[in-house]
Amino acid sequence: MYADYRSAPRIRLTPDAPVGRLIGWRDILPNWNAVTLDLAERFGIDLHDPAVLARPWPGVRAMVLSLPNTPGSHLHNALRG
Repeated sequence: MYADYRSAPRIRLTPDAPVGRLIGWRDILPNWNAVTLDLAERFGIDLHDPAVLARPWPGVRAMVLSLPNTPGSHLHNALRG
């Protein structure tokens, strides 16, 4: 198991979001299907691939945390839904 399970920083959504709207893992995790789909479509990452599971988590974490402010991503759309 990875030793450094830092919580996600609170992310300020882009200007088209309501003022002061911050998101974190509590917002992201209920939309995990969107995250999985985005990682596959945008980064070619299959979260069930043993090679991906063997990779360090910070790289995947950074990709996940980029999705809320990526226009057109499934997570971006779900959080604004």
